[in-house]
Formats: sequence, C-alpha cells, structure tokens
Amino acid sequence: MYRSNELLCEKIKLELSNIQVKTIKLRQLENLFEGEVEYDIFFAAIRQLEMEELLKPIKSHGINHHGLAHAFRIQKQDLNKPLQEQIRIKQLQIHPLINLSCYFTLSLETWENDQELINRLNRYINEKGLPDKEAFSSERSYELAGDEKWIDEGGGRAFLERVGIYSSLRIVSIPEPLMFAINPSQMASAEHIHLIVENKAVYAALSTCLVESPYTTLIYGSGKSFLSSIMKLEEQLNMPDRTHRLLYFGDLDREGITIWNSLHHRRFAPPCLIFYRALLEKDFTYGKQNQRHNHEAENNFVRFFLAHEQDKVRQMLAKGGYYPQEALKADELREIWRHSWKE
Repeated sequence: MYRSNELLCEKIKLELSNIQVKTIKLRQLENLFEGEVEYDIFFAAIRQLEMEELLKPIKSHGINHHGLAHAFRIQKQDLNKPLQEQIRIKQLQIHPLINLSCYFTLSLETWENDQELINRLNRYINEKGLPDKEAFSSERSYELAGDEKWIDEGGGRAFLERVGIYSSLRIVSIPEPLMFAINPSQMASAEHIHLIVENKAVYAALSTCLVESPYTTLIYGSGKSFLSSIMKLEEQLNMPDRTHRLLYFGDLDREGITIWNSLHHRRFAPPCLIFYRALLEKDFTYGKQNQRHNHEAENNFVRFFLAHEQDKVRQMLAKGGYYPQEALKADELREIWRHSWKE
C-alpha cells in the first residue's frame, strides 16, 4: 500500500519510462495501482506529475468528477532526463567499444537489468582484449558469463548485439550434425554422390535400398539447420579430398522450390530429375494457391529440365497445383532408385 504521493510519483515515473506509447489514459494509470493506494494519494501524485510537466492533460478527452484529465501526453524527453544522464556518465567509464547509445530509446527496466552484463563485458575487454581467434558460441559464452548457454539461450546474443560488440567477439555458431545414412560399398570410391530428400517418409523408404544404389549417402534435409550443416558434409564424412556431387529431391511446389534454391545458393545441388520426372507423369494436386511466388527460385529450378517439362512445371504452379514427394509410393521410390544409375 502506497502511503505517500512522493513514493507513488516515483513508481508512476518508473512505469511511464517502461512503456513505449506517447499517451496514456487515466483509467490505465488507475488500473496499475488498483487496490494499492487511496484515491486522494493517487490524485495528489497525478497532480504532482502535472506540475512537473511530465504528464500533460489532453483537454479534448475531458475530465472526471475529481477534476483529473481522462488522458495525458507523456513527456518522454523530460521523464528520461535522469536516465539519459546516467547513460552518458556510464559511457565515459567503460571501454569505448561498448556502445550504450541504444539505451536512450530503451526502457529504464532494460537499462537496470543490463548493468551487471555491461560491467562484466567491460571487465572482460579490459582484461583480455578482443579475441584473435574464432570460438563456438558455447565457449565464448562460458568465457563471458560462466554459462555455456548464455549466448544462444539466455539472451546473451541480443545483449551483445545491443551494445554493438557481438561481431567483434568472433563467435561462430555450432552447426547441427548432418543426418544421413551411409552406403558402405561406396566409401572407397573416388567420386561420391549424395541424395538429399526433404521428407522423413521418403528418407525411410529409400534408406532400405541405399546399398543397391550408386549413392554414398542419403541425407535428410529438412529444417533450417540443414542449410548450415550441409556445408560440413565432407568434414563429417572425413573425406575432404574426394569429389562430391549433391542431388536434391523435395516437394514440387513453390515452397519446396524455394527450399531447394536456398540450398543451391550454398552448394551446387541440382534437382534429382529421375524422381521429379516420375512425379510429372502423375496428376498434380490442388491446394497450394497461397504459397509465395519466388520468381528467381522457379527460374533457377526449371532450367535443369527439358523445355516441355519446364512448361508443365510452370503451368502446374500457376494453377496452384503441387506434387508432394509422397505422391510416389515407397515401392515406386525404391524401384526408381534401384534401377537408375548416374544421371
């Protein structure tokens, strides 16, 4: 229970500092302290803030029966003067690479919560300087906060970016391990072919006959993490000095083509035509009319097909059609893979 309008004034100032809006209704202020303060104390606190010109009544909204305006403009610049002075003083006390300018537009709560982190980062840079070697986020996280998960899971990255130091700490993300099945009969080959499939059902179907194919691996390529982990394929296989050829098979729709295009920008991975051509022999399904049209991805994709196949793909997409990978049954997938060698 607030028993003085001075204490309540400070609490209201804190609340106003932590909100992003420029105006506030009297009812909103009342709701913040409902059951915690007598109305005469609340009334005196609002009047005090009006006198300090931190709250300016909006006349067009009228007044209540106590004579208080129904709405106010929050004078943010005046309200935040003490905070701005704190930030300026702090900036002079810490390492110049730590940039505190973001806090001029953030809440008082964020500023107060970040004080320990700012001090810790300042000590780290003053004592050790900027790192000259790259490190995984978990390693750098432990150095900075004594918690290996702080950067990735504890808000550390957001803080480090906020103060403009993240890129200088030479942090590299740990890629997710690539998921794949291996064909042992191909491990000694000089050239290795890898098939990437988008869906688990297709992966499960083809993995049963991988040893009957000329492919070294069958790779499960679903999810965003795959796009970074595919760059580590040779390293994960311990075959950096061999020749590697990637092929891709995903859903034949605009989203699937966009996924393929994201992969193709990272590594040359043409569509595995034997499977896509098998799809094109079937009737397509309707239901993907709302997918985003990526012209670049579509153009990149269809150039691997013959002219009449390109037309068929474009017409199908224009009609809102699509082919899921599952349009090919498990037995069909295995039969295609078993009897089709290198393209």
